[in-house]
Amino acid sequence: MIPSGARRVASFLQRAPLVTVLLAVGGLGAGAHAAPLATASDPRQAIGLYAVPASACSLVAASGFTIIHSYDFELETSADATRYVQRARAYLDNAHHWGLRVLLGLPREWLHDGRKTLIRDSVRTLRDHPALLAWYEDERAEEGDLDAVLLAATVVAAEDPVHGFVIEEGKTDNALLAVGRVRMFTYYPVSRDSRRSPRLKTCSERFPVDGLKVPFWPVLQAFGVDLIRGPARHDLLSPTHPELEATLCSALVAGARGVFFYPYLHATTYDAHRGPNGSYGDYRPLPEIAPALWGAVRDCAGLASRLFDLLAGAQPSQTLRIARAPRGVEVGRWDTANGTLVIVANLATTASQLELSCKTPAGKLDWITAPEHGVVRDGDRLTLLVPPTSGMAFVIETAKH
Repeated sequence: MIPSGARRVASFLQRAPLVTVLLAVGGLGAGAHAAPLATASDPRQAIGLYAVPASACSLVAASGFTIIHSYDFELETSADATRYVQRARAYLDNAHHWGLRVLLGLPREWLHDGRKTLIRDSVRTLRDHPALLAWYEDERAEEGDLDAVLLAATVVAAEDPVHGFVIEEGKTDNALLAVGRVRMFTYYPVSRDSRRSPRLKTCSERFPVDGLKVPFWPVLQAFGVDLIRGPARHDLLSPTHPELEATLCSALVAGARGVFFYPYLHATTYDAHRGPNGSYGDYRPLPEIAPALWGAVRDCAGLASRLFDLLAGAQPSQTLRIARAPRGVEVGRWDTANGTLVIVANLATTASQLELSCKTPAGKLDWITAPEHGVVRDGDRLTLLVPPTSGMAFVIETAKH
């Protein structure tokens, strides 16, 4: 969904990880595809794509993704569960055919009106479908309807605790901190104003993730009014490849262990329903995504997949500390079996020098992103030149004596 402001999501999962990655025409590459599902109810990674119509399932699956979402089901207004169940089952069947999992939205009107029986009957009917990942609601509390969120959470907890409930809420309400299995929020920092600013907003500035009591998945901005037809009421601009990579790395440093991308891949029934008076204004998404932006999303999804693999079982580093990091530069450090994983997000529009201090002289640097210039070694200290508005990731291998 397009908010008037920016938003986001992320964190280590306390239980079996729900992870969503959806997006990428052309594939992620042989080594970067999302991992197969680990159990009947959870994929190993969460890398997801918003607003995917049934007709795009084969494309998404062929590109190596595992989880999809559609806003269409949240618009259901019928007085019984039959039509919702039929439409949702058809979508789930198609997703299952292509090996995809679904984050399935509950109808907003039912939640608002307290239609507990309709919600319960729908959950009971669909909870055994093999394509179901989790139940979902978006921004009901932000719209002032906290009771709707709590009702859905109560019903899902009673009727389908295996799949659980995912909420997308940018509202910092204490009553929501422990609600659901995962918290999502949009992280949309690229706008006309940000292009005039010395740096983008970080994921942690977008949402105080430290207070959450559940894991979180941010929704990363992969669209803008510059690539959407017609007049619009917001000032979001499509991120460049470096900007998208920087926001991904910022989310991971903040603790995200799952991400969604929202690229406006296709128009859906949801878009048609909003009408000219909706918050989208009078514009409509283009039926295709710009090749350069699609390539950036594909590359970042592949990067996320590789980093999630490395983060599995990793622990906050006890062997590496940050000696100096300028404002706008975030650094995450984790000890792994092969060395120390370092993820750097430079949200500033200028290059910066980052200094890291190791317990012992650093071994070889195994670059995950493209190798950067300007690495200076001085005993147990590493100095790196971080390019403007960029994300970097590498492993400092354990030195062999």
